[in-house]
Amino acid sequence: TLEEMESARIPLDKRDYCVDYLMKYLGCRNEKYPWVYRCHHEKHEYLHCQYEDYLIRMKEFERNRRLEERAAKNNHHELL
Repeated sequence: TLEEMESARIPLDKRDYCVDYLMKYLGCRNEKYPWVYRCHHEKHEYLHCQYEDYLIRMKEFERNRRLEERAAKNNHHELL
């Protein structure tokens, strides 16, 4: 929730689809400090989520680009 993110002091640019994993990772870091290497599993989950989100966004971008290209091509053929 918004209150949880604010209490955890999550920056606005990090409040995305993977914020749950980030909060779990940061909580583990606070709990295990100074042995933060023990949180490698939580860090891996967060980074994996970020990567999957990136792939989805790039696929959506490419799909929209192709749809716009196809629409522009169809409009060009209709004008001829």
